[in-house]
Amino acid sequence: MISLRLTQEKFEVLEASEGVAGLKKAQDEQPDLVLLGLMLPFTTGLDILQKLRAHWKSTQLPIIVVSAMEKERDVIVCFELGADDYVTKPFNMSVLLARINALLRRCRTLETP
Repeated sequence: MISLRLTQEKFEVLEASEGVAGLKKAQDEQPDLVLLGLMLPFTTGLDILQKLRAHWKSTQLPIIVVSAMEKERDVIVCFELGADDYVTKPFNMSVLLARINALLRRCRTLETP
């Protein structure tokens, strides 16, 4: 559903069915932003987040965690590991789009001298 809506909004979407494939895709394709779930097959979103932040190609990659985990500690851990934003499921798609656009705007502003 997220992918479909992002495509309708003219975003180019890359998808991965599990965390390790997503990590490789993010490092190889260098997207403008990653939406990362925490409950993934074969690994955890926290592990992927750590690996993205540790790899030289993705240290500055904007990452929004999208998760049903809403405990304060879960959110804090994600921010401590380098997430730029955290959206709790269920969420309003318009709000997610606004957060994506705001983060992309902020990152583009930092890139231009």
